[in-house]
Amino acid sequence: MLTRRFMLLTVAGVTVSADVSWIAVAPLLLWTLSEVTMPALVPELSGTAYWGMALAATCGVVLSLMLRELTHIFVARRAGVPLDAVTLFIFGGVAAAPPGRVKAELKAAAAGLLASIALAVLLFAFFVLEAGPRMSLAALGVALFLMGFNGIVAAIGLLPAYPLSSGRVLRSALTHWIEDAGKATRIARAIAGAIASAILAAGAWIAASGGVLAGLWLMLLGLLIGAVALFDKRDRAAPQRP
Repeated sequence: MLTRRFMLLTVAGVTVSADVSWIAVAPLLLWTLSEVTMPALVPELSGTAYWGMALAATCGVVLSLMLRELTHIFVARRAGVPLDAVTLFIFGGVAAAPPGRVKAELKAAAAGLLASIALAVLLFAFFVLEAGPRMSLAALGVALFLMGFNGIVAAIGLLPAYPLSSGRVLRSALTHWIEDAGKATRIARAIAGAIASAILAAGAWIAASGGVLAGLWLMLLGLLIGAVALFDKRDRAAPQRP
């Protein structure tokens, strides 16, 4: 994962790609949404309606991730962090660049976090203002799911798991303290691996306790974070002085 990707589009010089894990994750996401999530949010609709809602929600997931990561990259570039490409996976995105200054990385991480929170708030406002006879239950169900999804992505973005945005802040801080970008990156990757292991263990416990689907998704999150931390080696050239 994150060693193979396919390009989606280029916006203002930023290349947006999708990780190959989407080939497996997208069908699982569609099934979960159509068979579990949407029927729970909006009962008593037809199977066709639930599959349509699942498809719309999946498209919304991709668009939400794109908006978050493009906001993150544009703010990072203005702050002096040379990001020009991002790879999307189901729980967020990863951009590769040498460590920037701590303040610049903080600005970039905050931008991505605020983008997800803003999307969640806008979707909540849509849900509250449009709920009623003017809007179909299917549209409201999709909006409610995407509101929750963006809230979850914002929470995941706070994890200091390199090379996710908060993990990049951690690596830049470590580079500043120990004055060795290579060692700082290795430490940041080790911390991300520990976080991934903890998430995997929590997911396995939840699955064993009866929450199979929730546990499996949590385990998938741990696997993806671990794969990013251990196998994504795309850091570029000489680091900036923090």
